[in-house]
Amino acid sequence: MESLKKTEKIFSNSIDISTKAEYIVTIKSYLHPNKRFGKERKMKKVLSVLAVLAVAAGFAFAEGADKSAEGADKSFKLTTSVSPVNKFKVFAPKSDPVTYAQVVDASVPDDLSSVPVSTSETELKTVAVATNEKGRSVKVTATGTPLASGTVTTKMGYTFTVDSNPSVSVSKDARDAVNLGTIVKLTGDGGQNNVKQALLKAAVDSGDYTAAAAGNDYEATVALTLTVE
Repeated sequence: MESLKKTEKIFSNSIDISTKAEYIVTIKSYLHPNKRFGKERKMKKVLSVLAVLAVAAGFAFAEGADKSAEGADKSFKLTTSVSPVNKFKVFAPKSDPVTYAQVVDASVPDDLSSVPVSTSETELKTVAVATNEKGRSVKVTATGTPLASGTVTTKMGYTFTVDSNPSVSVSKDARDAVNLGTIVKLTGDGGQNNVKQALLKAAVDSGDYTAAAAGNDYEATVALTLTVE
């Protein structure tokens, strides 16, 4: 009985295998009549090779285009601008030259502190002007009031001197501020080292000083004005 089952199993497998083989052959014959199967297979290979070459050529062209773009010249420009500068600054009396940078530097403050004066000539301030504009004229002018006290009516006059120029007298009787003239003037040549300075000095009138009431503080105001033309 077992021998019969084995025989049936082998026979069944044999039929199954032969049927599958016949089926595959039939499909191939149907799809490729007149023995064109081999030719079409070769043609497919040729077409596949051409397609690969076409794709490769496309990559080569794209790579060449990228290299061309990478190799193109590129440039940019540098730009700057210089703002016009016309300034003056008040320093403590200086014998050394004042620089352009010191005048225009905002971190360097003006020295506007009060200055004690007497009948002897006293150095007051150094005033400097600076410009970076070619042909631009910058000047500082000044006015001054008499020495006066808030507690008495007496006043004192003084002489005001710029460098070694002739002095200007400020009378004790002046009601308005007296014009002290041009302190310093400069015409720029376009460079950034255009600077000029002047030393201001004053001496109290000895007669007015003797006649003034003792025990009082006297003050005068010197106002400086910048003009740019």
